[in-house]
Amino acid sequence: MDKDQNTLIEISSEMKVLKFMQENNTKAISDLASSIKELVTSMKESDDLSKEALEKAKSAHKRLDKYDKVSIWLITLVGAALVGALLNLILKG
Repeated sequence: MDKDQNTLIEISSEMKVLKFMQENNTKAISDLASSIKELVTSMKESDDLSKEALEKAKSAHKRLDKYDKVSIWLITLVGAALVGALLNLILKG
């Protein structure tokens, strides 16, 4: 009976170790799941931020394109005025 009792004590001891390991693993898995949730949330926020930045960049490019068209129109207008003034000087001079 002494041998059986020692075996039961060993089994009980091993069960305690396994239970402790299981609790530690459960906590580690829970922490990992929490970290993954935080990462997913952070990625969603980054995605939203990048989409917003893209929209702002598109808007800025549209405004710059308008300024380019206006500046080309102004340069053309000034150039035409200069050519007209030179022709006027040459024809009158």
